[in-house]
Amino acid sequence: PEISKDIMKMRFIEDITSKITPQCKNDKDIKLCKYYLGHFMAFLAAFTSTDEGTRQILKVKPAFELALFLLDTVNIPAVSEPSISQGDFSLSPLNELVCSILLFIRNATLDSRQNKVHFLKNDDFLPCLLSFLSTHNQHPKIKAYTAAVLWALVHNHQGIKAAINKSSVISELQLMKSEYQRTVDKEQYSNYIGQDSQPKQGINN
Repeated sequence: PEISKDIMKMRFIEDITSKITPQCKNDKDIKLCKYYLGHFMAFLAAFTSTDEGTRQILKVKPAFELALFLLDTVNIPAVSEPSISQGDFSLSPLNELVCSILLFIRNATLDSRQNKVHFLKNDDFLPCLLSFLSTHNQHPKIKAYTAAVLWALVHNHQGIKAAINKSSVISELQLMKSEYQRTVDKEQYSNYIGQDSQPKQGINN
C-alpha cells in the first residue's frame, strides 16, 4: 500500500499518461508505440492488483481514458485456425498489449464500484468487449481476458443491468450468439463427415 501511495506522490502515472496520449491518435500510432504501451499497461495491471492501487488509480482518470481509446482503436491481428487447432497460442506484441489493457481493467474494476461505473459510462466500452468475443479467429487468450473483465464488471454490481440493455450491446450479443451457432454447426458437420467417411463393415455370412 505504501508503494502505491509513493508512486502517486511522484505523479509517475499522470506524467506517463500525459506524455503518451498525444502520440496515440490512431491505429498506426498505437502500433508504432506498442512496446512502450505494452510495458505501461502491464505496469498499470500490476499497480491495480492491490486494494490500495485500485483506490488510487481512480485519481488518474486519463489512464482509464487511454486504455479505453487503445481498446476501441487498435486493429487486433487474427489468429489462423491451424495455429489454434495445433495449440500455438503465442502472443504477438500487439496481442500482449491488448491482454495487458484487459488485465488492467479487470484488476481496476473487480472490487471497485466507482471504477466499474467510470468504464461503463463509455457507450463504446461493452460493445468493444463483446466484439472481442464474437470475432472469429480472435486470440484465445484475448477472449479469456475479455471474459474475465466482463465477470469483474458484473461482480457485485447491479448497475450492469442498465448498461446491458442498450441497443449497441444487444446487437453485439446477437452477433455472439450467431458466432457460437456457426461454430457448433461447423463442428457437427465435421463430425458427420468424419463418421460418413469411415469404412463400413460388411456382414459375415
